[in-house]
Amino acid sequence: MKKKMTILLLLSLPIITFSQDIADKPRTQPLINGDILRMGLLVAFTYLVIALFLHFIEAILQAQVKRKLIEMQTPSDLAQSILRSGARDLRKTALQWFCVLFCMGIGLVIINALSLYGYSSLIVLCFSGAAGFLVYYLFSKRLQ
Repeated sequence: MKKKMTILLLLSLPIITFSQDIADKPRTQPLINGDILRMGLLVAFTYLVIALFLHFIEAILQAQVKRKLIEMQTPSDLAQSILRSGARDLRKTALQWFCVLFCMGIGLVIINALSLYGYSSLIVLCFSGAAGFLVYYLFSKRLQ
């Protein structure tokens, strides 16, 4: 967690230092430079691609471990507990991302329908993401 916070702080330093401009001067440049925005989007996209790749590798390795457990004829209660836990976690993760992305999609529809720009669109997306997590929490609480 400390590494993630340090990386986030280092990536946001240009934005933080640019915001310390003198308040009396009128702002002639946008708050976030286009290059900084592109760099942030590139880092986020790279992170998503690598995370997806690692998730696929993890799923393949888990399938291999399960196959080895079956081949080695491990005790049935141990094998069932290992096999059942992976499928349950995968379902919970899929449900979580479905709820969050569905609600964020609804947020994008709202932004498009109301023609919102700037901070108002960011606020709508934040609230729709939070609503997605709330829906996931309610679904997971109901399923238990």
